[in-house]
Amino acid sequence: MCKTMRINLFDLNKTTLFWIVLFLLGSYFYSAKVSAQTAITITGTSPNTFNITVPEGVSTRSVRLAGDLSDVVVYVQRTSDPAAERTLTIPSSNNTLIGGGGLSVATLDAVEEIADKVFHLKFALDSPAPAGDVWLIRVSKPSADTRTIYWMEGELNDAFGATYVSDVFAAPSPMEFDSVIVGDTKTLTITVHNRFAQDMTLAVALEYGDRGFSISSSVGSPVTGVSSTDIDISFNPVDASAKTDTLHLTTNDPDTPVLDVILNGTGTTRRIILALDYSGSMSCAYDEPWPCSDALESSRIAQARNALEPFLDDLEIGVSPGTIGAVRVGAVRFGGGPPAVEVEYGLNPINGSHINAMKGALGIPYSGGTGPSTGGTGTRISDGLNQCLTLFGDSNDGVILLMSDGYAEPSGQDPRDTGVLTSIVDKGIPVFSVAFGENGAYVDHELMEDIQEQTNGEFVVFGAGSGESIPADLASIYTKVLDIAFGTETSGDPTVSVEPGDIKEIPLPVGTSDRRIDFVVSWERGTPNLFAVSIIAPDGTEITPDVARETDYVFNREGSFSSVYSVHKDYLRQPGKVGEWKLKVQHQTGENAVLRENGSEFSYSTLILSDLTMDVMFDKKQYFTGDSIRIEAKLTDRGKPVVGADVELNSAKPTVSIGNWFNSNTIDPGEFEILRKKYKLNDAGLRMHSQKAYILSEVKKIEPPLVVMNDTAQRFYDDGTHGDNAANDGIYTYVSSPLTKTGLHTFLIKANGKAAQDYNFQREKRLDHYIKLRPSVKDSNISVAYLETVEGLDYYQVHYQLMDQYKNLPRPDTARYFDFSSMNALNAVEPLQDNLDGTYTQKIKIPKNKEQTITLNFAGVEFTKKIVPQTTIQPLWWVILVIIAVIVIFIIRKLKTA
Repeated sequence: MCKTMRINLFDLNKTTLFWIVLFLLGSYFYSAKVSAQTAITITGTSPNTFNITVPEGVSTRSVRLAGDLSDVVVYVQRTSDPAAERTLTIPSSNNTLIGGGGLSVATLDAVEEIADKVFHLKFALDSPAPAGDVWLIRVSKPSADTRTIYWMEGELNDAFGATYVSDVFAAPSPMEFDSVIVGDTKTLTITVHNRFAQDMTLAVALEYGDRGFSISSSVGSPVTGVSSTDIDISFNPVDASAKTDTLHLTTNDPDTPVLDVILNGTGTTRRIILALDYSGSMSCAYDEPWPCSDALESSRIAQARNALEPFLDDLEIGVSPGTIGAVRVGAVRFGGGPPAVEVEYGLNPINGSHINAMKGALGIPYSGGTGPSTGGTGTRISDGLNQCLTLFGDSNDGVILLMSDGYAEPSGQDPRDTGVLTSIVDKGIPVFSVAFGENGAYVDHELMEDIQEQTNGEFVVFGAGSGESIPADLASIYTKVLDIAFGTETSGDPTVSVEPGDIKEIPLPVGTSDRRIDFVVSWERGTPNLFAVSIIAPDGTEITPDVARETDYVFNREGSFSSVYSVHKDYLRQPGKVGEWKLKVQHQTGENAVLRENGSEFSYSTLILSDLTMDVMFDKKQYFTGDSIRIEAKLTDRGKPVVGADVELNSAKPTVSIGNWFNSNTIDPGEFEILRKKYKLNDAGLRMHSQKAYILSEVKKIEPPLVVMNDTAQRFYDDGTHGDNAANDGIYTYVSSPLTKTGLHTFLIKANGKAAQDYNFQREKRLDHYIKLRPSVKDSNISVAYLETVEGLDYYQVHYQLMDQYKNLPRPDTARYFDFSSMNALNAVEPLQDNLDGTYTQKIKIPKNKEQTITLNFAGVEFTKKIVPQTTIQPLWWVILVIIAVIVIFIIRKLKTA
């Protein structure tokens, strides 16, 4: 925690105070050359005086007074004209005359309180001073007590100007707009402060005005004393390039007549490339492993394709004419075929015709026999990602959406080994991954997590142990991709249940910082037109699909299993449109009604293009058991911190680590071989641990580990404690207790409160992390068993049981992360064997009579095991046997002689 030391200036003696102020001012302005301070004592009957000489030709002069000046009166007199005296009461107003009679020889431009009880008097001569011009400054006070004050005269440096302090201050400076999509508009607020007690006039202007920046709010002038005013500055780039302009703030502050603020922003385009797995297992149902029969509309590929429909519809609406037009989308298919990898849809600008063409190419919505077919060319993840890189070309601005259900098959398709992942990282392209399969049983979660960590992307597991067919998880990650594509914010709960004939109304606060609202609703497959969806404005206007067709700046797309509305800025700026909107969803009755015990479910998301943003940051890219997760949620409204918000976290974690699930559910080796052959698991190309997972879950009906949501929400803090760095800075912090389970952990962060622009808001972010195992040397065990000695070599069986402090075992298929730094090709007789129970075994050989130390590094933890050669131990046993034989012979002879 950062601690701040505070110094009370009233506790310091005045000499110390004076020199502190002098040092700070001199350091800040570099050029200050100040004569020695002078103390003067004053009482009610004994004023004091000091003289300042104005060098010939100089037009300004400065004096500073320090001390208790609360009732001090300053008389300024020009010695060449004693009758011309003017009285100044501290603090004084600007432009007090100093000259006498009808002729002003100088004015007091400013009296500034530059620090506690330190005032700066700046005089401006009407004309350059004549030679020897001297001013007498007399200091007096009405009260009878004796008081000592200090004065100094500021000398001028023509190269840098006088050592005075400006009354005008602006923040932020410079203004950084970062990346803004071409055609979009981002607005930030700059605050201009007047630190003087009197009013300050203010005018603003841009240096160029043709670089995409504009002043988007009225300017409050004058700015009253010791106050501030806000000015909105917008950036609307017209091309993909960096732009810079200067904002001139013109004031009547004599110290800073013009204050310049640099404006920086970059126009950018976005590319979204869908990488879709069409391998044979994508034809399986969600919770059914390969091999399987085609599950048709219940298959994973059907769910993926159907869930893409509202996603593509929202893309189309988002780039409607007159709005954002710098987004391009493409699609790559890997697996299936032939060919094994193919560009199904090239990278094209988004409009209605392109979206329809893409839907046709991908078979959206799902209909048997349309779109690419699944097939048996394997899960060629590396080839698919490499084709995505080809579509990006020289650009790196965008996102890859990877959807896959299996491991990188065949051999050589792991993108970590082929260099493809390194190329993606070098270009800085985030990869968002959707993984099918139940919590690691059939999906390489660690591969997905590695891709996320290295590319700064994200991944979710579809269904994540819930077994639901509703695409809430897909909607969540599609929402994240849209956030990247358009820079939107997310609000809303993803899944709602509704009974036939019932209506659900979901509120959404909309404010002046919001410039587009998208409502996306999708529901279970198999029942088209299940719900009637409309939206209701704060003034009560209900917008149905028919109304949307007749309303400017409101758009609607109706799919068989989805409904999408988009409300744009020009509609939101109309009267009665800021406030609480409602998403209205009505379950249809009659022949479309679905009879379910718990009603029917729909998932929804609301995407808000807004200057009120919530950025969620984790303190690390990857986590291990035993770690605590520190999360920061930064809330800003037009660049200003949002304070006083309620920010909470709901999290979900596995009931048991996947390695322990494999370990606690054993299968007799003989039975395992029989079942593998019976269900033709080898023919399906499944890895051994996936074959065991199939037998456990599908044959023996043992449920895989579930991911369970914590019912109690955890609070984020912005109070300078609880792990938070600073109070009331708009950065809310949560620190978890140590993580105790490996596997997928889900974090749902929700924020609501009052924005800086004085309206209610809510925001939501979901992030998933795969927590890896960090073993403990204390809790792990490496055992060695001697096997035999053949031709001068000793053979041993080494058994690795690596556990963390919570007794978690690594999941099967983790051997690729084992680093045997001391082993060489001569030692290993066979590859490391996966025992499919979280443990591993390896047969090794070492020269006879030679010691060998095994050094294993896993997850940053080093383990060592010394093997003492069997041949050095055997002679000891012969010695013991000889001794025993001698003793036996000795006893026998004694018995005979007796």
